[in-house]
Amino acid sequence: MAGDPVRIRILCFMFEHKKACVTDIAESLDVPINTISHHLQKMKHVKFFETKRIGTIICYELIENTFTKRLQRLICF
Repeated sequence: MAGDPVRIRILCFMFEHKKACVTDIAESLDVPINTISHHLQKMKHVKFFETKRIGTIICYELIENTFTKRLQRLICF
């Protein structure tokens, strides 16, 4: 699940920022919004993130736990 290069970039971004909206992540990583949204939805399904809707914008928040902290040490350096 987390082995995809785009997902790794998203995770590293979120480990640093903790919360972000889809548009902010897409702009920062220079990846299309629909691609970012697709990957975030998949990672939300396996409990990496929680979402909050603000009007038409969806924002994601990292779920911090032992697993995500270990994952951060493995993939983001």
